[in-house]
Amino acid sequence: MVANRVCSKPSCKRVAVATLTYIYAESTAVLGPLASSPEPHCYDLCQTHTDSLTVPVGWEVVRLKVDAALLTGTDMDYDPSFRDRHPAGSSQVKPQLRLVPPSQ
Repeated sequence: MVANRVCSKPSCKRVAVATLTYIYAESTAVLGPLASSPEPHCYDLCQTHTDSLTVPVGWEVVRLKVDAALLTGTDMDYDPSFRDRHPAGSSQVKPQLRLVPPSQ
């Protein structure tokens, strides 16, 4: 059984729902879905702290939205082609997050 992770904010005991990552070189805070496992230099936040997130003046916040079905894997059960494209036992690549600057 997997234990729920709690919010990283001091004295907050609510369940974490999102992960916050900072890109200091770009003055950017990235708020995305809860990471599959705790990551160093990332902060898990509850819904309350996710909704009230503020950043320093001059910083940008990137809020990544992900379909709940993708998080739970339920879409895989309904898409028969998924099993053909991703057979059991195939090697999996660990997802990585990169920010791509907008095209001018």
